[in-house]
Formats: sequence, structure tokens, C-alpha cells
Amino acid sequence: MPTIVRLQLSVISMYFNDHNPPHFHVETTEGRAMLNISDFSVIEGHAPVRAIKEARIWAEGNRDRLEKVWKEMHP
Repeated sequence: MPTIVRLQLSVISMYFNDHNPPHFHVETTEGRAMLNISDFSVIEGHAPVRAIKEARIWAEGNRDRLEKVWKEMHP
């Protein structure tokens, strides 16, 4: 599972050969969640609200990067 970025409250990563829809994982010491790349909604799991908010803010500015990494990892 390659780490995409380490934020203050969480780590954002993706798994090779993961399932659709395209998503990324937000991992904290208090929980894990999967967020959809298209709208940043939580698909599965639970993480602190602050960590989800931080991840969404980062993802909004880096959607192209997330989409590119997803396509590279899921040809």
C-alpha cells in the first residue's frame, strides 16, 4: 500500500489492484476510512471528523494526482 501523503492527522494511501469505485484510504491512529475520489464521500469505515476534513481539503487540491495514481495502480 503506497503512501500518497502524510498529513498532520492522517496518512493517505492506495492499494494496488483495489476495487472500484476509485478511492483512497485515510488512516489514523483512531480509525480508517475510504473516500471516493469523485466526490470525497466516505465509502466505508470510520475516522475522526477532523482527519476526514483534513483529507478532503488536501484531496480537493490534489484530485488530479489522486486520479493519476489510481490509473497507474489500476490499469
